[in-house]
Amino acid sequence: DELRASEQQELETIIGNYATQVSQRAGLLVDTKSSGKPRNLSATTSRQLMYIIREALNNVEKHASAAAVQINLMWQPNLVEITISDDGQGFDTTAARQEGHYGLTIMEERARAIHADLVISSRPHEQGTHLKLCLPLPTGSPVMLRDS
Repeated sequence: DELRASEQQELETIIGNYATQVSQRAGLLVDTKSSGKPRNLSATTSRQLMYIIREALNNVEKHASAAAVQINLMWQPNLVEITISDDGQGFDTTAARQEGHYGLTIMEERARAIHADLVISSRPHEQGTHLKLCLPLPTGSPVMLRDS
């Protein structure tokens, strides 16, 4: 499992690697951006974030009929915000939950498990879907060191 092998990698590296895989496999243009100073996250938190991101990208690949996906990772002093937006066809989030699609529910449960807020916005036949995840960071979390 790529996640276990790379738990100590920076989150943005893991996201970038998976985004590249999805891009090559599905023919999607996947653009990833990161801003701010990355912070250390526990292995459990990193794993849950990656599962949420992986499910979101899999949903885009399988259901959205999208051409492009934008992933933003924004590190702030007390918060990391992850947004994923696609230019696909959109969907009814309420109907998806009622029709036995568990991906959205599982993403929400994973977010709750790490005390993150997750909002998924979409409408059928409109421009895309937007996911926003906000994870509070404990004050005093060490900043990750990077090789230059």
